[in-house]
Amino acid sequence: MTINPRLEAAQNAVPEIVDYARRKALVESKLSELPSADDPQEAASAVVAEALSAFLDSGTWPADVDERARTAYVDAIAAAEIRGQLAYMRTEFRNGHELKGIVERRAPEILEHLDGQLRDVLEAVRTDLSALGGVRTAEDAINAPKASMEAYKRVAALVPELLSIREAQWTTLSDTVDVTGPHSPLRHAKRDGWGHVRGAALPADHAAEAAAGRFTLDHLVWLAQQSGAYVPTDADEFIEARQAYRASLTDDGSVPREPDPYGDDPLIIDARKATHV
Repeated sequence: MTINPRLEAAQNAVPEIVDYARRKALVESKLSELPSADDPQEAASAVVAEALSAFLDSGTWPADVDERARTAYVDAIAAAEIRGQLAYMRTEFRNGHELKGIVERRAPEILEHLDGQLRDVLEAVRTDLSALGGVRTAEDAINAPKASMEAYKRVAALVPELLSIREAQWTTLSDTVDVTGPHSPLRHAKRDGWGHVRGAALPADHAAEAAAGRFTLDHLVWLAQQSGAYVPTDADEFIEARQAYRASLTDDGSVPREPDPYGDDPLIIDARKATHV
């Protein structure tokens, strides 16, 4: 499974998650150091078998055979218990139930760090906006001045970073809001382009791409020019904004509508692209 580096960095900025990883690593390390545990009965039998062999050779019964057999038996039980407890803990860590609980509790902090990452990316884009000019594609860059070409390369390299941040955002938000079933409010908000710009949905031409998890250089440049661009730390904020927006729409026919396949209120589509019937 590929790890999202942006999500990993945001989670590693939360002390409780760092401590979880530290404890998990300690268990893994200790287990790798321990030798395999002997069966207690077999361990005791080995001591007795060795004593019998010595007795048959020398005719003298070892005085401490019972003590050594007892010690071997008890040591094997202790070793098996230690390995068993550590193996159980390793299984618990690998199941990830504790980590899931931590992520749910610390989701606002993780999202806050992701917001910081987004601000850094958008600020880097803003520094290149002047040099970039109207260049938006590789074809544009080929015929552009050198400064514009270099700016294009730098901004284009940030598009995958935006994708990673948004993927990390939705992954984390899904731990705080119900996303199961076709009526999930988070799924609807994401589909309609909310959660990218504070208090507003993305324009239709950007929303479709964002809902599909695709981002372009043109979108990144547009986003860098929006003062409200952000990573929300609370899903309820933009879910409620979406609901309020939809409730404010009129049914006088001025805005074309299409049925919502998810069973929600009618989904508003782009009036500029709609065909009136």
